[in-house]
Amino acid sequence: RTVDKVDSAAHTIIADFDRALADAYRQLRELLTTFRLTIEQADLVAAMQAMIASLQEKSSAEIQFHYQSGLLSLEAQQQVHVLQIAREALLNAIRHASAEVIRVEYQHSEKGEHLLTITDDG
Repeated sequence: RTVDKVDSAAHTIIADFDRALADAYRQLRELLTTFRLTIEQADLVAAMQAMIASLQEKSSAEIQFHYQSGLLSLEAQQQVHVLQIAREALLNAIRHASAEVIRVEYQHSEKGEHLLTITDDG
């Protein structure tokens, strides 16, 4: 009886560890995809479009992307941050919102600030 209880507890721990490891690998793959996009794309809007297209394949929600023309350019590191923030917000909406439509808006204010807004109907 003791062996069965230990085996059951061990199986539970192993299953939990297995799920956590699979989740970590998934997150790493997503992060590497983001870095590849930023390296291959010098244009942030093009990188956002490519990232959204790859996420659209994994989601039943319609992902809409609207951006303001004439956006001021950002430094490479800033572009990486914007892309990572957008990707993480989209992944959260896909996973948790049960949305039919997810809308991404990227624009600038009169002060020259970059504004990234992600909304969903979930």
